[in-house]
Order: sequence, then C-alpha cells, then structure tokens
Amino acid sequence: MNAAILIDFMKRLVQEAKKANTGKVFLVLDNLKVHHAKLVKAWLQENKGTSKCSTCPATARS
Repeated sequence: MNAAILIDFMKRLVQEAKKANTGKVFLVLDNLKVHHAKLVKAWLQENKGTSKCSTCPATARS
C-alpha cells in the first residue's frame, strides 16, 4: 500500500457515491503510515466536500 494506491481507492469510493447519490463518503482510517502521508492529507483536504475522515487513536485501552 502506498499513497497513490490509497488516493486512487478513495477517488473510486467518491465516484461510486456520486453515482449512487448517497452523499459524503465517511472514511475511518487506522494508523497505517500511509494514512498520514502528505499526499493523502492533501487529497483529503481538497475533497472535504465529498468525504469525511476519522482516525483511530494510536493506542486503545481495553
């Protein structure tokens, strides 16, 4: 997995949501290093109108 592959995946999700007229895509990302890449953050910032992103905490208490 790299930033380009993740961005391509997110673009396809947004396209399919537009086709289905379902509104925003809600993404829940874990802390995989690529999820914090500058390219990914930039894409998410540019696409705030079509997607919403949440991340899991770095550590979780049980």
